[in-house]
Amino acid sequence: IHKVDEAWYPAWSGLPSSLDGSGEIVGIQDTGFDEGNANNGHYDFFNGPDGDRVLRFVDRTGQSVPDGFDGGIAHGTFMAGIVASNGWCWETYLGESTLDRVWHKAESTGVLPGSKLSLDGIESGGGIAPSTLYWDTQYADGARAMINSYGAGSANYDSISATADSQMNADDRMIIFSAGNYGPEPDTLNSNSQAKNGLSVGKNENYRSSQYDADDPDIISDFSGRGGTSSNGRIKPDLVTTATALISTFSRGEWDYNVVNGIPVPHPDYIMDVDEYTAPLGDGFPDYRYMGTSGSASMAAGLY
Repeated sequence: IHKVDEAWYPAWSGLPSSLDGSGEIVGIQDTGFDEGNANNGHYDFFNGPDGDRVLRFVDRTGQSVPDGFDGGIAHGTFMAGIVASNGWCWETYLGESTLDRVWHKAESTGVLPGSKLSLDGIESGGGIAPSTLYWDTQYADGARAMINSYGAGSANYDSISATADSQMNADDRMIIFSAGNYGPEPDTLNSNSQAKNGLSVGKNENYRSSQYDADDPDIISDFSGRGGTSSNGRIKPDLVTTATALISTFSRGEWDYNVVNGIPVPHPDYIMDVDEYTAPLGDGFPDYRYMGTSGSASMAAGLY
């Protein structure tokens, strides 16, 4: 819907160079990253023309590895894929070349398939434990866009919002927040999205009619946070991106959580047809899934 693939190829976009994220580093703090290894994991981040594109992963809470096992959803792995998946497993499934820089044939390709990642795991007992200090660590790694696909239910400007404002005043970083999932009423933005300088991103629907809340890309998703009087006169969110019924990378920690807790697997949102992670036999777990809540911030990673 956004047609970000047109920006990857100068012949399509008319631009002098590709905007596929090559040379860019994106920071993410979320529930975790696959099996917690910055040197090995989901092939979409470690195989392909650029090889290993994960600079760093730190489990900040001791609960983020493997991603999804503690909280039940491998949210961080999914967000990392929206940003930087190069579609390697999907291309392998289709029989396409995985060594070129032709990204658009895989439905799972992220918005910046040539980018690298600096990652912090903040899973905490089914919730999250974010810290503004991790933005500085990501910045030291070279990240300039920092993805935060989470938020408290409060609609009030808080200390995290204030720190985002001061850090963005101080240097050339862009701190990006999801607008949250508390809509459709006014004043339902999460507190982080009230930052004056931070980029607040809401959600419009996708067009995958078999999936939830995904049959009209011209409307805002029902659950996307809305601005109002709590925004202190600011117009928030700043923009919206397609963020329902997205396809992105999966972590086996989520599968194992379901097994341990007696939840039937495969889950309806799992894309079981694509299993190339230990190809050619696969490992029995899907490489991708559908999800449609907090992906708006990750979809905006290429705006820096």
